[in-house]
Amino acid sequence: MLSTPTCQAALGAMTDGNAAPGRSASVVSAPEAFEALATEWNGLAARCTPSPMARHEWLMAAALAFPHRRLSVFLVRDDQGRLRGAAPFVVSGVGPFERLEWLSHEMNEPQALLYDDPRTLSALWT
Repeated sequence: MLSTPTCQAALGAMTDGNAAPGRSASVVSAPEAFEALATEWNGLAARCTPSPMARHEWLMAAALAFPHRRLSVFLVRDDQGRLRGAAPFVVSGVGPFERLEWLSHEMNEPQALLYDDPRTLSALWT
């Protein structure tokens, strides 16, 4: 459980029905659940960016390299269940100093949201 109001609000906004119309949001926190997204994630990444740092293999390696950080990968799906957006975050820090960071934060690599339309972008940030 996240203890800081900022982290709670960020994750709560994604999962409390605040997603854009036609979109649903969820958060993946188990490495095994994130690993299971490989094919779907890479399909989304291919639609969004040519960056190899957006590929699932790279992000999974980053997650495993820094196990002291807790995964908080935000996912947005459309009405058919298709993955339309993702935000690869982790929770760092302890107690009142917890914060959301990009999964690749400690590696100083560029990272971005993955989304394939404006409604999905809205769902990731509302």
